[in-house]
Amino acid sequence: MEVGDAAQWAVVIFVMVGLVATWWRNGKSQERRAGALETEVKHIKGILEDKDSGLSALKQGINEFRIHCAKISTSIAERVSKHDKEISEVKDKVGGKK
Repeated sequence: MEVGDAAQWAVVIFVMVGLVATWWRNGKSQERRAGALETEVKHIKGILEDKDSGLSALKQGINEFRIHCAKISTSIAERVSKHDKEISEVKDKVGGKK
């Protein structure tokens, strides 16, 4: 083997070692990023499941709002019924019916 051939093989080996080192370093970097993303997802999931500020709190607020609306609807229906009764009593008095 001549000196030129040995130099070419040395360059090929050097490039291969560099590529392997880069591949290994990128793998470690991707593992760190994946770990950070997993931690962030867990954090977001925890926020969403929080009973004080997450989706549970939102659901509770909606349920309370539905109850409030039902109470208002019932109150309005009672008032309308009461006013209908008063109107028919007035009509009966004015019309001569007792």
